[in-house]
Amino acid sequence: MQKAISVTKDPNLPNLLGGPSYRWFVGFLGQVAFFVYAFDDFKRGYSELKSGYKPDNHDCIFRGWNLDVKTNGRPNGDRMMVPEYQFPQYHDFYVSCHLKSMKPYIIHIRGYATRKELERQEPEEYGYGPTRAILFTNLHDIIELKDLKPKRA
Repeated sequence: MQKAISVTKDPNLPNLLGGPSYRWFVGFLGQVAFFVYAFDDFKRGYSELKSGYKPDNHDCIFRGWNLDVKTNGRPNGDRMMVPEYQFPQYHDFYVSCHLKSMKPYIIHIRGYATRKELERQEPEEYGYGPTRAILFTNLHDIIELKDLKPKRA
């Protein structure tokens, strides 16, 4: 099951965030959409965003699991993509979001993949350097991630 969340209707939002690049902005929208979904409320979800947002870092700890939210910013995109240079950073799960519309901004939460599943993907070239990718249709249903039991230390 996919979830669609309309994050904002304000086309000036990138400027309100201090002018991050489009890629960072789209990633930020994906994070907000996932946190609103995962934590069931905007304020709580927003509070989970790492302060001093920095791209290409883990995005949150959810029930003890280290997550990275990846957002495909192409309306016709069909896969979650993780650049190879980011892969050495350890994440238990990768959440896949997809920017479906910019007016208003609509983000679909497509699902998730485990680190082991991404490890099995050979890096390919998509125009950004070597990248591991999984088709949206091959991701786990996002509700399974939301229902995860807390990670044991």
